[in-house]
Amino acid sequence: MTDMRLMSQSKNFAKPGADNGVWMAFLLPLAVLVDAFKYPTASHTNTKASITVLSVGLLLGVVSTLISAIHPMQQTIGSSINLFTFMSSCLTAMLMFEFTKTGLFICILMSFLIIFSYHQGLFVLLRSCPRSFTFGEACVVMQAFILFLYSSVANLYVEFSKEFPNDCVDTATVILQVGLLGVALICATVYSFMSLRSPTAFYTTVFVVSAGFVIPFLHIILQSSPLLWILNLLMEDLNTIVLVVYWIVCSVVAILAVTTQVKVGEHASTRVRKYFHLLALAVFIPGILLRFCLLYLASGVVLALFVILEIMRVLHMPPLGSVLNEGFTAFVDEKDCGTLALTPLYLLVGCSLPLWLHPLGQWGPTLHLLSGLLAVGVGDTAASVVGSRYGHYNWPESNKTIEGTLACIISQLVVVMLLGILGFMENSLGSFLKTTIAIVGTSLVEAKTDQVDNLALPLITYILLVAQS
Repeated sequence: MTDMRLMSQSKNFAKPGADNGVWMAFLLPLAVLVDAFKYPTASHTNTKASITVLSVGLLLGVVSTLISAIHPMQQTIGSSINLFTFMSSCLTAMLMFEFTKTGLFICILMSFLIIFSYHQGLFVLLRSCPRSFTFGEACVVMQAFILFLYSSVANLYVEFSKEFPNDCVDTATVILQVGLLGVALICATVYSFMSLRSPTAFYTTVFVVSAGFVIPFLHIILQSSPLLWILNLLMEDLNTIVLVVYWIVCSVVAILAVTTQVKVGEHASTRVRKYFHLLALAVFIPGILLRFCLLYLASGVVLALFVILEIMRVLHMPPLGSVLNEGFTAFVDEKDCGTLALTPLYLLVGCSLPLWLHPLGQWGPTLHLLSGLLAVGVGDTAASVVGSRYGHYNWPESNKTIEGTLACIISQLVVVMLLGILGFMENSLGSFLKTTIAIVGTSLVEAKTDQVDNLALPLITYILLVAQS
């Protein structure tokens, strides 16, 4: 498959009514690179150095695709590889050999495997889920999957070489990586074998992967029960128990909101959908400020749950398939015009990305960890509510309003000031000015883009905040 064919397929299978969003393909690799430059001591491990180099390779892969689309050239290596992709793979291998403690052959093998897997996976994603992604959104999803897959395999290999992780976040990372690898295995097998799409076969597959791979593998690495470890974390102290109960209440509220909307039989308005952004704020802010490790674990577990539920919805899998489809119909976003319901997944990922990305984890600046919440939980919600109710002046060639953009900026600045006053983050003029630049920049993108806000805005805010730190 040539890069030219990839761009052609993106036009055939991409989401209608939106541009290709190719600029989004640069965001995730840039976020990883900014982290590496700003926190070099936290990124000195071999695995993190490799991920940084692979991010450069993914950037080069995007550039090679664009160059091939603008200046098509004859295939020069084999029948399915073009020169630009080959060159980007070679350069990635050279960088990996230079900056990691890895042999040359392994560097070459891994670089070519990952770059070509990225291109082929992108094609498969667009073809298998037509009208679900723009080209840029598909790039972000495939980049995230490739980086997750590599980091998981590399990290689990490292964990085998030592006794067991004794840090809470390290242990949670191992649990999430093995669990999400299990979910990926379920997705791959169900996609590949039609016979596994019956209820009995599907639930058997889920059980076999969970009981035969995920839990035993975690027992071996952790040298203890992962389920008991999670239970101990949930009941660590009274404050943790209160927080868990509070999260359960928030979850019940969300479920009741969906069931009520389904019973009413009307399509949820934009303002109604934004209530879930407020619920995300209510869930994430206490977790980030009080129990980072627990929130970190919970965000990954919920991501796995959302993916499994989405498979059940798409396959109409009883007993929840039809119920989930009714909820999707009631709350479907205008940007969810394909096979998949991605808006709730993107909301979760957008809020969680800073937790998953930041090299310092729970020791990272609070503002960086809150960047996704600021962008979609506060700013995007304010822009939508104020713009739809009070907006009169539209931006040129956009249905977004200037009033909505002002609300987006002001609401985020107010939240930042409140957190500073309460002592949860640095409260200085210099810090506030840097934050203002990031917020204004992200808000202007929100006003003009037709890509999915829940995915694009958190990455932009995160990059701008970390770059100025």
